[in-house]
Amino acid sequence: YILGKDTGVSGDNTIIFAESEIISSVKRFDRNEDGNKPFNSSFGVYVNNPTEVYLNHYGASDLRGILQAMADGSATTYFTLAEQGLMNATTVTTNDKMNSVTYTTTDKLYALALEGTFSAAHTIKAGSGNNGNNTILARDSYWNTGGKFWLRSPDDSYDDMAVSAQTGNISWFFVSNGVFNDNYVRPASNLNLSSVLFASAATAASSGTTSSTITSVTAMTLRLDGSSKNIGTVTYNTTPGEIKATKGSTAGNVALVVQGNDGTSDWYYSKTITGTENVNVSVIESEANTPASIDLSTCKIWLETTDSTENLTYAVEATAAATSITTQPGNATVREGKTATFTIAASGTALTYQWMINRNDGNGWVNIENANAASYTTSTVDKSFSGFQYKCVVSNSTGSVESSTATLTVQDAGGSNPGSGDSDNPGDSGSDDSNTPDNSEVTYEILNGANSSWTLGSSEGLTIRGAGEFSKFTGVKVDGNLLDQNNYTAKEGSTIITLKASYLNTLGAGSHTAQILWTDGSAGTTFTINANTSGKKDNVPKTGDNTPVAWLFILAGLSGAGLVLTGRKGRKNLETLRK
Repeated sequence: YILGKDTGVSGDNTIIFAESEIISSVKRFDRNEDGNKPFNSSFGVYVNNPTEVYLNHYGASDLRGILQAMADGSATTYFTLAEQGLMNATTVTTNDKMNSVTYTTTDKLYALALEGTFSAAHTIKAGSGNNGNNTILARDSYWNTGGKFWLRSPDDSYDDMAVSAQTGNISWFFVSNGVFNDNYVRPASNLNLSSVLFASAATAASSGTTSSTITSVTAMTLRLDGSSKNIGTVTYNTTPGEIKATKGSTAGNVALVVQGNDGTSDWYYSKTITGTENVNVSVIESEANTPASIDLSTCKIWLETTDSTENLTYAVEATAAATSITTQPGNATVREGKTATFTIAASGTALTYQWMINRNDGNGWVNIENANAASYTTSTVDKSFSGFQYKCVVSNSTGSVESSTATLTVQDAGGSNPGSGDSDNPGDSGSDDSNTPDNSEVTYEILNGANSSWTLGSSEGLTIRGAGEFSKFTGVKVDGNLLDQNNYTAKEGSTIITLKASYLNTLGAGSHTAQILWTDGSAGTTFTINANTSGKKDNVPKTGDNTPVAWLFILAGLSGAGLVLTGRKGRKNLETLRK
């Protein structure tokens, strides 16, 4: 169970408590049957050392020795050395009934203490401080199941009896047992979070792909900082909806993991990565256990690998692409003897552009010389250029993002009915063939929504329909400025654009221009925004928590032999947890 930060332990940490018995067999509190024990400094730290202690003295007990041996580096039966390295030593305070004083012990694993007096207590305490700090564990939530287990608290009246926590549906909560009796061992520890990135119940694919939904009680696994493990790199770009993952030099299995929430439940998708792979969001959406529509910016995305020797999982988190492509290059159809221009729009600072071409000659993609601009114009083309593919890599000092691929189609110079009126082929005679394309821009018609008006504060958007084919649609400009895709919706029929109310409310009252863009032309109109004279607003943008899906990652208690954790107390954002 995850119990929160221990203020008595330095650094970023949390208390954890075993969800069940950490040892399958029962153990005695102490096996010494010779009476009181002569004091030894290993029993604990006192202000003034006593001469001897009772058999129920926790610092001198076999119980404490069992817990010390689990995490002192001498064995790996219960925890690997790497797992033991994540445990902080915790200083706890315990009563010495014989000498009527308190003393402290400092260990990585420790037994919990009774909270309050023996007869009235219903809870136990974890953490550093006098008989535990303020971290109280209620019986119904944390220790109502499993077997009876030892606490470190001595009995109030008897020198050879210690307190154990009672489980099951019974009317009393604690019992006083003779130290020679057998009870289970269920300790607490303190987890060093300085190298922990997060915890998740998602399962990484060991081969191929996997996906599933996650229930609230599914055990979670720690993901540690893997920046030194050569796992690889992963970036995502929300505009084309694509993740680029590259495996590093690590010999272990590396998996891409994407986790999100569909408003009802958590889900995840995972794929093994063997080299460099681009995973489109549509592939993730097509899985049976994932939503039909996914926004990568609201997901948790990472690469991970598990060290089987350490029994620990290491991860590197995805970063957003350094630039965001707002308009992709579109396919071009051009008449033979003309040139074609491919254009891209990207956001970012200090951008550089590298246009690339695939001539389908077996050489794959090659860089085009001196092609560092947001647009690239081909040389004069002939029919051999038809089918050539173009794309652009946009970069800055922090990374790069690759555009989608555009294809060039070259048609005959004269068309089916060439003539002297054909300015694109002046050697012909006759009239111009209007069915033959050239590289001039088409002015499309606004079919609906021309010269519309809209009132500030309205809840509905403003819709404009243009005659261009939706497959050629590239973007929208308002007042000459290219809009971010978040400010409008676009759909087929021919091309229907709806400017969102949230965007229109940012514009001033008055006349504005709108332009729909396609690969081969555009359509423009004006629209008017009227001031709201009613004093009311139908849809005033609200402030508040608009953050993406909260990452409800919590740690949880020790389970079996590894630091795989489960949560019963309720999920928390890890950053909140650390504070």
